[in-house]
Amino acid sequence: MIQLTTAEPIKGRAYSLPHSLRETLSKEIDNMLAVGIMEESTPAYTSPVVMVEKPDGTKRVCVDYRKLNCVTVFDPEPMPTAEEIFAKLSEDRFSRNLTSVKDIGKSQCVNKIGTSPRSSVTKDFSDLALCLSAS
Repeated sequence: MIQLTTAEPIKGRAYSLPHSLRETLSKEIDNMLAVGIMEESTPAYTSPVVMVEKPDGTKRVCVDYRKLNCVTVFDPEPMPTAEEIFAKLSEDRFSRNLTSVKDIGKSQCVNKIGTSPRSSVTKDFSDLALCLSAS
């Protein structure tokens, strides 16, 4: 569980997005909704979406969590290494499928609101959260 220094929800205002990127963002969000990475919601916490250009020229959807990070209590427990994760997975009796959708699968984060195991997005895309569920 992520601990915050305040009980007041953090609401980041949406950044203006050039018209040329709005269709790209809409397609990316539709794709993530279809795959099940995100679901529509009206969360108490919101963070603005930004589009960042990748080295190959395509755009990546990112979220500016700086306001939320400012009120997050630092957790000194180190992240497990890949070797530790795979060693733990090898002990399981059932196989697990690890799925990566574009660059989103490179990181995993915990749902900060605690209501849904998946990511959330409102219809105006201002609070797009790219977090994979921890199963």
